[in-house]
Amino acid sequence: MKKYEIGRTDEGYEILVGSDYTDLLVDFVLNTNYDNIPEESIDIAKQAIIDSVGVIYAAVAEPMKNPALAYLDSCETEKQATVIGINRKTSMVNAAFINGCFNHCIDFDDCCFPAVSHSTTTYLGTMLAIGEHMHLTGKDMIVAYVIGHEVYNKIAGVLNPECWYSGHHATGIFGTVEAAAVGGKLMGLDRQQLKWAIGIACSSASGLKVNLGSMTKPYHAGHSCEIGVQAAILAKNGFTSRDNALEGRMGYGDLYARGNPHFEVLEELGKIWDVIVRPPFMKPHPSCGGTHAAMNAIRLLKKKHGITPDMVEKIEMGTNPGSFEQLIYPDPKDPYEARFSATYTCAVAMVKDRWGIANHTQEVLDDPEIQAMMKKVHLYIDDEITQKVPLGYVDLMSRIRITLTDGRVFQMDGKYPILSWDEVFQKYCECCSLVIPEEQYVKSYNLMKDLENLDDVAILMEQLS
Repeated sequence: MKKYEIGRTDEGYEILVGSDYTDLLVDFVLNTNYDNIPEESIDIAKQAIIDSVGVIYAAVAEPMKNPALAYLDSCETEKQATVIGINRKTSMVNAAFINGCFNHCIDFDDCCFPAVSHSTTTYLGTMLAIGEHMHLTGKDMIVAYVIGHEVYNKIAGVLNPECWYSGHHATGIFGTVEAAAVGGKLMGLDRQQLKWAIGIACSSASGLKVNLGSMTKPYHAGHSCEIGVQAAILAKNGFTSRDNALEGRMGYGDLYARGNPHFEVLEELGKIWDVIVRPPFMKPHPSCGGTHAAMNAIRLLKKKHGITPDMVEKIEMGTNPGSFEQLIYPDPKDPYEARFSATYTCAVAMVKDRWGIANHTQEVLDDPEIQAMMKKVHLYIDDEITQKVPLGYVDLMSRIRITLTDGRVFQMDGKYPILSWDEVFQKYCECCSLVIPEEQYVKSYNLMKDLENLDDVAILMEQLS
């Protein structure tokens, strides 16, 4: 596979080799349809869509709702698409943006590896906004979901670990390109237009890890969703970019991988399906993915050995160094910071009988029992875990060692939990019940559970308004 180069001619510097990797990406997007995606991917897509929609509903009850709606108030737009959980329509671009922000607002949305970030949240808003306005089918949504996940994970393979560990919030970096691929597919862009859309998206990627624990973190996801719609609309109407913005010198890959992009990963598109081998992981608790393996280990150790909070002397959470890049709040002051706190999430797992959105509030954070348990939690770099778990899979495993006041010690290598269909339904109900009545959310759940037979996405969006 040729790589992009730039060289000097008599007329000056110019392109010497074309954009082969962009061609690979475009070929995959244009050639993927419902009949050639893996059969197993259909259930995975539906489960992830349901999970994300539920999380959006939960976010509507969060403080971010007010500034987000104030933003909409400042925009006079055509009423094309629905803001989920709110009786309001706006433009496709704005609906994609707000739904993307809400989807990532409480860090309850799914994540994937080796991206060390969140895929669905960066294009669900794109596909639902376009799907509603264009009256597309449920099958179109499933195909869009699979394309989005594949492109996201492959782009992550091109840029990571250099991108994530150089200060970029990868969700906002990978998301724009994949959202543009999804938007371009759904809007029926031709080959050249899709290249332009990808090039526009490459120039739109953004996200800083310094903003973890603030409302700007979910902004990164919302921004990706809006770029997915915006880039597709611009490109469809002749707005150009360089065909090689993805792999060109001083381009997207060169910049975000710090000069070391792994473009060969794109050769796996359509051959190795990440939606099957590296599927999205749905969360049982609204916190950073890096907290879940540890919380799961604490839950299992409590159950196996009958451990109660009053018996605990110390909890040690061993990880590889990657966790220190994301679990940055040892003494969180609010639920936003607590999502990125090993001390808080481990304390919740030990003190509470179940995790979930009800146990991630300011009231729980301020609980004296939680505060006391947080002081007993210690995060450390474990050499064996560091050797065993690559940086791109940092969230998959943590070592938990619980020392009791009587001197007994229990240890377990916790793994990221996998939710069943029943557990996804329970989570969906918990999230939606904060905003809408049971009859409405059960109906929307059933529509998404049978998504491949839905003739018009607008029917679903009416239920989600």
